[in-house]
This record gives sequence, structure tokens and C-alpha cells, in this order.
Amino acid sequence: MGSNVSAAWMSYKRGAFFANPCYVQIHPTCIPVHGENQSKLTLMSESLRNDGRIWVPKNLEDAKKIQKGELKAAEISEENRDYYLERRYPAFGNLVPRDVASRAAKERCDEGHGVGNTGLAVFLDFKDAIQKQGKKLLKKNMEIFSRCMKKS
Repeated sequence: MGSNVSAAWMSYKRGAFFANPCYVQIHPTCIPVHGENQSKLTLMSESLRNDGRIWVPKNLEDAKKIQKGELKAAEISEENRDYYLERRYPAFGNLVPRDVASRAAKERCDEGHGVGNTGLAVFLDFKDAIQKQGKKLLKKNMEIFSRCMKKS
């Protein structure tokens, strides 16, 4: 469960040889590649994830329809949404550490519940946060989001 390269480092310290050691980390708040002008995933601020609620469709059929463009997120009722971080980690919800959120997103996508045309994405919903904090939150998040897009 620890993804911090400790075992590899201890092996090296005890004499193991490495041809090309590297450390790879995935991040749960990336914007998927969109269009020919973007060559890689774009890292977004974690404050966006912290304000929103991450979810995927509960039903595999709905996820497949979204992947094919036959269904939109707004057409999925609240009871058919899996807010998986809130379900799995009720004390922390969407505020879990990055590695925990990353693994949970990958698990949901690997099981077929991912969204987007690749099936390798999850939804980030700001509806509740906007209702509680108003348009000020929306403005702040859109500024963060636009800065992230400019960096790609």
C-alpha cells in the first residue's frame, strides 16, 4: 500500500543493481488530453477536488453509454451516482490523500465505471459547493481551472 519507493531504496542500499530506476506517480486531478494542441495530461490544483464531489455511474450500462456519448452526466440521477471516495472513506470523503484518491479512481475505471471517451476519467461535481458557498467559489475555481489549462 505504501507507494513511496522505500523498498526500492532499501534494496539499492543493500547492493541491488538498477538499470533505470524511476518513481511514477499518478494524480487524481488531471485534465485528459483534449485535442491536438495538448500533448499530455494537465495537472489541476487539488483545491478543485477538495471543493467538488468525485463520482462515476453506479451502473456499468450507464458508464458505457457515457463513454459512447449516448448519455450525459446530468441525465444520471443522484441515486445512480457512486460518490466512491465518500462511500469508502466517510470520515475524509474527497479530502483523502492524493495517492488514495488516485488508486480509488483507477480501481473504478478498471472495473469499467470510468467516463469520457476513454473510460479513464471520473466526474467532478461542484453543485453542492456552489449551493453552499455561492458564485464566489465558482469564480475561484474557474480562475484556478483556467490557469491550469494555460500551463498545458
